[in-house]
Amino acid sequence: MNPTVIDHGMEANQRKNTKSALPVRGLGVLALAVGMLVGMAYGQEGEKKEDSLPWELQAVRLIRKEKPESEQELQELLKSEQEKGNKKAGLVLALRLAGGFSGEQNHDEARKIIEPLAAEGNADAQWLLAYDETTRILLKKGGNKERVKSLAKNAADQGHHGAQATCAAFDCYSTNEEAKATALKYAKKAAGQGNSYGMFVVAFDDMIRMKEFEKYDKCLDAWKAGCVQAAEGVAAAGVGTFTKERSAEFAESGSPTFMYEGMAIQCRKEGDRMNETKWLTLAAEGSYMFAVEALSNMTATEAEKNYRDAFGYDHDNLYTHVSQDLPKAVELYSKAAEGGHVLAMYRLANCYELGRGTERDEKKAEELYRKAAEQKLDIAALRLGQLLLRRGGKAAKEANKWLAQAAEQGNVVAKYTLGLCYLKGKGGVKKSPQRAQSLFTEAAALCDICSRYELGFAAYFAKGGSKNKKQAALETLNHAGMDCGPLCMATPMIWPGFGEQRYWETADDIIGDGLRKTDHSEADFKRVMQGNTNALCFYYLLRDLKLPKKGS
Repeated sequence: MNPTVIDHGMEANQRKNTKSALPVRGLGVLALAVGMLVGMAYGQEGEKKEDSLPWELQAVRLIRKEKPESEQELQELLKSEQEKGNKKAGLVLALRLAGGFSGEQNHDEARKIIEPLAAEGNADAQWLLAYDETTRILLKKGGNKERVKSLAKNAADQGHHGAQATCAAFDCYSTNEEAKATALKYAKKAAGQGNSYGMFVVAFDDMIRMKEFEKYDKCLDAWKAGCVQAAEGVAAAGVGTFTKERSAEFAESGSPTFMYEGMAIQCRKEGDRMNETKWLTLAAEGSYMFAVEALSNMTATEAEKNYRDAFGYDHDNLYTHVSQDLPKAVELYSKAAEGGHVLAMYRLANCYELGRGTERDEKKAEELYRKAAEQKLDIAALRLGQLLLRRGGKAAKEANKWLAQAAEQGNVVAKYTLGLCYLKGKGGVKKSPQRAQSLFTEAAALCDICSRYELGFAAYFAKGGSKNKKQAALETLNHAGMDCGPLCMATPMIWPGFGEQRYWETADDIIGDGLRKTDHSEADFKRVMQGNTNALCFYYLLRDLKLPKKGS
């Protein structure tokens, strides 16, 4: 059984025939189990003193608190253990520093920790250092491509499936047959360990080599296992073979091809201009050329023309050929919004919320988000719900309404966010680990890394979990942290030709909802990055841990 595939079929309308690594039953009283083991779960204080626990569980407890003072205490604990020669603590500390959990990302300090470990032959450190070296190349701060390959190969040859997938990514599309054969060799090794990216490379190569595009079942399996890029492999077989519901699943999980071909075109056929524009916009944000062109041609009304022009001034990319001018974008978004353009309301609200091209004005942002959400724009309902949650108090009680609306429309971020509300009893809902797990499962089915991390954590600390179930949960954390690469090693950079916008890059396509992130979705990227990093931290902390017996 492939231990990395999560059960996406808890409800009748969820995916069928998916193998599960997670215990679906017996997870009802999560807080009690974690309280016994880590002294705190989901905000509940345990009875045991923290210092009576193994240092790994103390670290887990501090990570789950998600508070600045807890992060500081965590890093002090990790530094103390590292000074004793604890390599595991060093790896976790490097991840916390690189992930910016206590402020800005600090790759230099992280590198000082992992360099000696990599030199000793530690596969995890070599893999992390390979990504850090790649970042330095991209930022023109040194770095050596051959060293990247050497580090990844050394880790891969030790059986590290993340490094094997990295090696596969180097040359899997090469015209050099020898290099391609080597890449496929590593892809097969990674796939054999359940690595979803390795599974995709092997499946896609088979499909192309055999010229049997209708046989994309293995690409689907890779997608279900967590590889968003596999949606592109399926798309190569022809988007038209899918229902609108299946296309929506791919689009929500971040496939620009399905955002454009799968959803925008279908919405156009149905005369749904609002959602056609939504999917075109989301695909165009990643500079998906065909989506940008299609968006540029949507000029049936004056409001649509203003929206198109505003988007051009907003983005300043290679395809719009318009110099970025955020105040001009705000002016045109305003005209389009006044003309009733729902996406313009959303974009304008985002500008007011973040202070992009105008003064920050949360009241105006809320008003515009609300107008767009009332017209059933799921991304507006999501942002409104998030805004109300941050405000707290009475406003937070209303957040559930809008998050639930967006989640019901299939929005993956809303599913995750609402899941957190039920997990912690916030946003106007009563605490319900069961409902949280259901929402996380739905989001995980759409390749959401953070939800996979939450499911793996819950399964590991579930009451009455057997040794096999705990191992399966560890594998879930393992793949949530490794399959797409260490996102904490991605660094904000200015991408030449795209204006003064910040993007995040690593060696290859490692995150499906677009590597190029403008301020519109910076928070979304950070959410995924920290979920990915937390999953990796917990995997390192728990993989060789002997849990204390009950009552000890």
